[in-house]
Amino acid sequence: MLLINLSKTVSDFDICRITAGGNNFVEIGHIKITMSPNAVLGFATELSWLYKDACKGEKTIITTYPLRADMAPNQAVGFYLTSESPILVLKLNSLDKSYDLKSCFANNFEIKWKNANQFYNIEDYPKSMELEYDGKFCLESYELGRRNIADIRIYDINGEDVTAGFSSVTVELNYEGIKKLVSMLLVWLNGCDYEKEYGLSKIDDDKTGCNFGVILTKDSVPTMLKCSDLGTFNNYIETNEQ
Repeated sequence: MLLINLSKTVSDFDICRITAGGNNFVEIGHIKITMSPNAVLGFATELSWLYKDACKGEKTIITTYPLRADMAPNQAVGFYLTSESPILVLKLNSLDKSYDLKSCFANNFEIKWKNANQFYNIEDYPKSMELEYDGKFCLESYELGRRNIADIRIYDINGEDVTAGFSSVTVELNYEGIKKLVSMLLVWLNGCDYEKEYGLSKIDDDKTGCNFGVILTKDSVPTMLKCSDLGTFNNYIETNEQ
């Protein structure tokens, strides 16, 4: 069980790196990751289970493929990726821990409903890795309706969408950063403005980034997060089949 206080921001950061890979040699301006509310909840849930079960120093790589007809779709980190998104690679415990983050700054979200007794409880991962009970396959709440959809877009320095030229986006976190990111994803979800873009804080930019519990390395691509309804799993499968 992981209790998250929805009226409290984390007080410090852990390091995070976000990069893009592919054959496109254009200069990247930024990455935008749009997530439905169910996707944010799914991502936070899966990360919390990783935090609880993973060894602190164990290196882990999890890959999520987009919803394409020629690939078996998966929601390994709590959400499905839209058909046009690049592959998402989540790497744990691959970053150098020697960063000095004491002087780093990030803007806190406006907490709209402050209530010191308001928490979100993420239950422990079921003992059965198959999520089966008496032969029945049980869904998590974020999976209901298959609305846990995320979309990743990559833009050049002129704001042009160049996603098609990139094959993957990699997000790297260390163990200590997982819980902080989980906490702030849920605080954000509980009070964020839909369709508004929120930038992740970055070591070399102390003015525009928001406090997601992690701060991007200097070599990371600037990254924006947005919460928006992206439809359902079937919307993208049907598009692929046409």
